[in-house]
Amino acid sequence: MNRLIKFANDNGFDNVKYESEYKGCEIYSLIYRDDEQAHCIGTPMFIISDNGKLRMSEPKEGFDILRFLCENDDKTRW
Repeated sequence: MNRLIKFANDNGFDNVKYESEYKGCEIYSLIYRDDEQAHCIGTPMFIISDNGKLRMSEPKEGFDILRFLCENDDKTRW
């Protein structure tokens, strides 16, 4: 998890939260401040962990992931 937080910090975010598995990758929300809530302002962005390799989502991919999370979340927090 420390590696994920460092990656988030390097990209201007404060923390991460595991969301789901998507297309064989782990998806993490980016958190701006220490309130443990993901805030989407503009294009949705996520950290994608693909076999341990970390990267930021591309714009279209971010929308696809957000749609996937909305369709598969029982709590409808998205």
